Amino acid sequence: MKALPGEKLTDEQRALIDKVAQRIVRWRAAVPAIFTLESMKPLSFVGSQFLYALAPFAQVIFDPTEYESFVLAMEDRGNVEYFLRRIEDIDAEARDEEKAARKKAKQERKRRREERRARRQASRDERSQASEDRAIAKESD
Repeated sequence: MKALPGEKLTDEQRALIDKVAQRIVRWRAAVPAIFTLESMKPLSFVGSQFLYALAPFAQVIFDPTEYESFVLAMEDRGNVEYFLRRIEDIDAEARDEEKAARKKAKQERKRRREERRARRQASRDERSQASEDRAIAKESD
């Protein structure tokens, strides 16, 4: 029986992959990351070795133990697939949240616009009423 993607990961590695996936989505780099990972999936072991070569530079930016754990996880093609799925899931959630926020902002703009229209109409009605009152007062004189 074939192992499911991410089945061999430890909880620490899953949390780390989620953290990296969230950063990728936050930087709005989900599409390039997915494209790169999909194209490199058959070479996942070679890619992880490349990450080892980058370790001296990457460890300046990232926590060395987390980086090591991430590189170990990326050696397995199934874990790369899990990483891809997490990026896709988090990106979909972020797009849904963004869409809901845009919809809410649109509704808020519409509500404010309607309030302004109602205030303007009330102001016009008041001026019209005042004008009518003056006309009636003039006729009475």
